[in-house]
Amino acid sequence: MQPRVFCMEQLDPVVASRHLVPDLIKLAGGIDKFTRERGESVQVSWGDLVAWNPEVLVIMLSGCNLQQTMKEIWNVFGPYSSAAKSGSGLRERFFQLEAVRNGHVYALDENSFFAGPDPRIVEAMELLAHLIHPSLFEDDSLPAEFANAFQPVDVGLLQGAFEPEKDYYMENGAFVITGSYLRRRGYCCGSGCRHCPY
Repeated sequence: MQPRVFCMEQLDPVVASRHLVPDLIKLAGGIDKFTRERGESVQVSWGDLVAWNPEVLVIMLSGCNLQQTMKEIWNVFGPYSSAAKSGSGLRERFFQLEAVRNGHVYALDENSFFAGPDPRIVEAMELLAHLIHPSLFEDDSLPAEFANAFQPVDVGLLQGAFEPEKDYYMENGAFVITGSYLRRRGYCCGSGCRHCPY
């Protein structure tokens, strides 16, 4: 069974990944309707993406490392994003996708693994295989080189979930954000958070 996959290289407007990514998706056992083998980037409408309804969503923004990708995901789809404030329906369409509803959304470090043909391309294909077919690798831990290569997107957090003790605690009447929240958010905001792991 080949799951429906969509690899994004840009969030707004949505652009499908290009170059070697279509070949890698195929080799990793997925199918992506929008990418063009060895071709240029393709802009995809939200209507078409919702109709395709990917089972796995991989976000690997062009020219971005993992922290930059996570920050951009929050800037576009987060609870305080311009899309949330504008009422454009962008966030709603994102949260409609099967991959998002089932927690199969992953941010990847495009710079390190997908920026061009080099020896890491084999590792990139292996990483995609782990993300597309996790049940095939249940008994195998991810290789150490993937530790900082990807991060599952915490959809609940992205929707605005904010739980006492898990995400914050109160100290002298002030909110203190936990290290767990900051790691799951996936980037440093530069505010000097006490528990910032970055």
